[in-house]
Amino acid sequence: MLDRGSQMWSLRKAKANFQRVLATFKCFSNARQWFDEIRKWNNSAATVLVMAIYCIIVFKPDLILPTMTLYSIQVRILQWRKRPRHPTHIDVNLSVAGSVTADELDEEFDTFPSSRQFDVLRMRYDRLSSIAGRVVTVISDIATQVERFHSLLNLRDPRITVMFLVCCLVGPFMLYYLISLKVLLVFGGFYVMRPPFLGRCAKCTPEFLQ
Repeated sequence: MLDRGSQMWSLRKAKANFQRVLATFKCFSNARQWFDEIRKWNNSAATVLVMAIYCIIVFKPDLILPTMTLYSIQVRILQWRKRPRHPTHIDVNLSVAGSVTADELDEEFDTFPSSRQFDVLRMRYDRLSSIAGRVVTVISDIATQVERFHSLLNLRDPRITVMFLVCCLVGPFMLYYLISLKVLLVFGGFYVMRPPFLGRCAKCTPEFLQ
């Protein structure tokens, strides 16, 4: 059902593909939740272990790939007992056919040009405009952030551009001669994962880490 009329608009296929994207990025959401638990010291032993592993990785970056490989093997070994004994060849939930309405199916299997009445087409157009409006809002936010970064180099604001270029000029010398990059990374990691009794200022912590 995902391949039928792939060049035509279908709300069901849009929902199915959106859920596929969310499932793909679910690992990043799980990693963020796990890191939030580590940062809050819910398990002190695990937090100390993570900080020690972080120091080892910073000072020995050549161990990153072997560590990730061994961790992947460990996760698969632990999940081996929970594997499905008789895996299905078709994911019945992938097409979202169980929650689709009759109007959505009628829209999907409609001809092009449409053969439906004006009222039905108007209702579908309003629904599509609402969905497209939310997509345009997200695209607008992304474009705004990209334009802000691009404006640092296009001399739209000369003062900000000069400050940015000075920081880019001074930063490498400070990192090379005054402060080692490894020490800076360790200090930043320890600051983010500091114990709760040291206190955390909401204004000093980035929004995505709060």
